[in-house]
Amino acid sequence: MRLDNGLLGRCVEMFSRVCARTPERGAETSVWLASSSEAEGITGKYFFDRRLRETNAASGDREAQRRLWDISARMVGLQP
Repeated sequence: MRLDNGLLGRCVEMFSRVCARTPERGAETSVWLASSSEAEGITGKYFFDRRLRETNAASGDREAQRRLWDISARMVGLQP
């Protein structure tokens, strides 16, 4: 059954068909990292399509990391 979600819904659906990845494609880099000798010993890095990528400078913000951890811990009932 197909729902009529209007123009916005059709645009999102079309965009998803073009840009979305299958589960297999989405898992490809993670599987490669877990099993490849090429990636052995590399930790704490960001990969996309089996390639090492630079992260946004904000990802290195220790204070933001701590805040995110504390908020997440509270949301799931852990003590920060």
